[in-house]
Amino acid sequence: MDAVHPGVGYSSLREINCTIHWFQGWSKNQRECFMEDLIAKALPGRIDLLLGDLNGLTMKDKPPSLYECQLRLFNQWFQDWDESERTFMLERLESADPFFVSTFRQKVMIAKNVTS
Repeated sequence: MDAVHPGVGYSSLREINCTIHWFQGWSKNQRECFMEDLIAKALPGRIDLLLGDLNGLTMKDKPPSLYECQLRLFNQWFQDWDESERTFMLERLESADPFFVSTFRQKVMIAKNVTS
């Protein structure tokens, strides 16, 4: 049973737990791709990040991988989460992998300084 967290709805809590579970099984390359996705979400309006995301899109004759399906679900969920739920997801991610979140924050700060 999931613990209740103030400001985080039950469905969102389940989605966040699922995301963290997936994250723990991802390879280094998959985690790096996920980080780029998170950076793009943290810095909306950055055209260079958007173009990077578009470069990753290709037409395929084969079905998407499990990882690609997980990212699609995550992106759908993330759009529906409010700020407190997004913050909680990052806190949970930090508990799972402090280095990943530290690197994410550093990259966001660097990108913000480049645009300032």
